[in-house]
Amino acid sequence: MRCIALGQAWQDAGEQKSEIRERPPVLFICAGIPETLAELIQSEGFGLIRIEAEPGTPEDIRQTLEVLSGFRSHPSSFSPWLVLDGYHFDLEYQRAVRKAGCKLLLIDDYNHQAEYECDILLNQNINAFDLNYKINPDARLLLGTGYSLLRREFRALEQKGRVCPSIGKNILVTLGGADPDNVTLKVIEALRLINRSDLHAEIVVGPANPHLNSLRQAVAASAVSCELISAVRDMSGLMRRADLAVSAGGSTCWELCCLGVPFMTLVLAENQRGLAEGLNRRGIAGNAGEGAQIGSQEIAARLTALLDDPAERELMSIAGRALIDGFGVHRVLCRPAKDAGLDLFAGRLTLRCAGEHDLERLWLWANDPAVRANSYQPEPIPFAEHQKWFKKKLGTPDSLILILELDGTAAGQVRYDRVDQEAAEIDFSIDAKFRGLGLGDRLIKLSLDKAAKRLGVRTLRALVMERNKPSSRVFETAGFEQQGFEMRAGVRSVRFEKGFIITSGE
Repeated sequence: MRCIALGQAWQDAGEQKSEIRERPPVLFICAGIPETLAELIQSEGFGLIRIEAEPGTPEDIRQTLEVLSGFRSHPSSFSPWLVLDGYHFDLEYQRAVRKAGCKLLLIDDYNHQAEYECDILLNQNINAFDLNYKINPDARLLLGTGYSLLRREFRALEQKGRVCPSIGKNILVTLGGADPDNVTLKVIEALRLINRSDLHAEIVVGPANPHLNSLRQAVAASAVSCELISAVRDMSGLMRRADLAVSAGGSTCWELCCLGVPFMTLVLAENQRGLAEGLNRRGIAGNAGEGAQIGSQEIAARLTALLDDPAERELMSIAGRALIDGFGVHRVLCRPAKDAGLDLFAGRLTLRCAGEHDLERLWLWANDPAVRANSYQPEPIPFAEHQKWFKKKLGTPDSLILILELDGTAAGQVRYDRVDQEAAEIDFSIDAKFRGLGLGDRLIKLSLDKAAKRLGVRTLRALVMERNKPSSRVFETAGFEQQGFEMRAGVRSVRFEKGFIITSGE
């Protein structure tokens, strides 16, 4: 599912690239894939090639590289990226991919190998920063929940707030694609032990689950209303209906967090333990422990406590939504998309002038800890002082404040202040929720011409603290040239400039 999320975002960006007739392809290379998943992959418009080889073997490498060689003849003609998601792909496999001239994005969950080699290593789990990866020095590490891979149905900018009923009634059970220890059966038994006639459970059974018959029998014999669901097409709909969920400690947790669903986890595999413990420490989801060891009685007790505690469920919902913003897939694809000449946000960005209704928003952005840390006046700004400053800025022809919106939601601001008849100085910031998406240079590029013409200046300048490397990269990408260093407020800073020619009538 997380690879489908990557594929969807790649295709969404490719649809906007008018100069290529065909979208840059997304191809799944699979061994031993269940038919239901094969159908889902193909229904998304992705290619699917099945290979006859044991995953991770030399024969697997040979067949995979043979498939990748065909990508070079595609009209988009960029070096293909291979995404490896599985525990079979060892260091020898990774090196073979890179040696063949392919770029490698490796998805890892718990640092299970002694050494890694790739272009990008992604670990989207909450405990990723605790892992000490031994990896090639030119690799880019994408660690933490800011890179969570969510499918299109979960990637809405603004989710509607959830209402936590005083007594929970609707339960979603989703324990992964296989569930080899049949922990789902324990949960069904736990629902029977709760013995509440108003409960309704929707139980998702993965395509690789070998226990379907025993689960059907248990559901048929249960006094609690239960529904078995396989080959799910609308997981977000199931989650939105749930007052509470029981989940394995895998990627489904990020989907639940994004939608604000209160949930508890059961650990079904070694790679889920760190994730489940991390969610538990943050108060986002209670960790019930090892699914193979826990009894139905304990599951029933934990479920009952949460169903009867709306305050706890609401806190879990708020904490989950704060953790996952829905843009992880875009952060992961920034570099591959740039290589392919794709724009992840084509047609979705707009620029408008700031108005009085932006007063509080700009004050909150200005007082963001990261913004203040890179400011020449790092102390928090009182609201009354900001209010006076903002009114003055809106009322003078020597300043211009512009707001960048993504899908209609304010994502950042840029301010141009005239310093003399020929030049203006730039200040910008991106909302914390939208950082890591490459929006800084987009904001600058979109606003340059407008600012130069409105203020009637021929030079735009920026002064960036030398330690603030991300902001320096923004201006370099936007075509500014470094003009040396200067001191401001006792801080060594880089000076950037970009010149403009303003023609008559503009």
